[in-house]
Amino acid sequence: DDSALVIIGANPTVARAAASLPGELIHVQLPGAPALDPGTRVLTADFRDLPAFLAFTDEVLRPLRPTAVVSLTEFGLEPAALAARRLGVTGVDPAVVRVTRDKLAMRRVLEREAPHLNPAFAAGDDTEAVDRLFAAYGRVIAKPVDGVGSASITLVESVDALPADRRTAATLCEQFAEGREFSVEALSAGGRHTVVGIAEKGTADGFVEVSHMMPPPSLDPRRQELVAHHMAQTVVDIF
Repeated sequence: DDSALVIIGANPTVARAAASLPGELIHVQLPGAPALDPGTRVLTADFRDLPAFLAFTDEVLRPLRPTAVVSLTEFGLEPAALAARRLGVTGVDPAVVRVTRDKLAMRRVLEREAPHLNPAFAAGDDTEAVDRLFAAYGRVIAKPVDGVGSASITLVESVDALPADRRTAATLCEQFAEGREFSVEALSAGGRHTVVGIAEKGTADGFVEVSHMMPPPSLDPRRQELVAHHMAQTVVDIF
């Protein structure tokens, strides 16, 4: 197999799983990242610095003639997509990545394409929309539009309790949805979505995820099948 896959920002567990893939693997890691297993081909670059990383793509990755560039870490998604496009190889469309990394943009896409999946929301700097959201639902979640790892997520009990630093375009306000929280893991290709697992989330104060339990203990096998069937039928190819 003459294929060469570039993987950006893999942790040791992901790198070990990727080692079973056919073809050559080339890992790009941040300086100081945890060491991967001996024998793994590793290049070092700060992919968070996009101009520098694109220069690295031209000077170092292009001569290696990769066939695809991917990442499974949030901070690596856009660098991987941009590198793939720059090299003319398989990768995720950068426009898709940008929407998935911008929570407000994603809400707007879902509002247009799949409103049945979307809670009510408002941009933090849209005073009238924020007022309507609180009037309709009482309690609201405020989160950074570009946040990762559930950081800086706050449950706000009233519009008067929303601080000034959250009344900006950098904040997304959402209807608070109560109940247990689940993640549905799926693979999508060619407009088809296949559910591969359902995880029940455990969260600490501030909604930070501390555990994923798979299979989900609160869903019996029949309910898991219903969730998987519903998601496969209703998730749309929004891009």
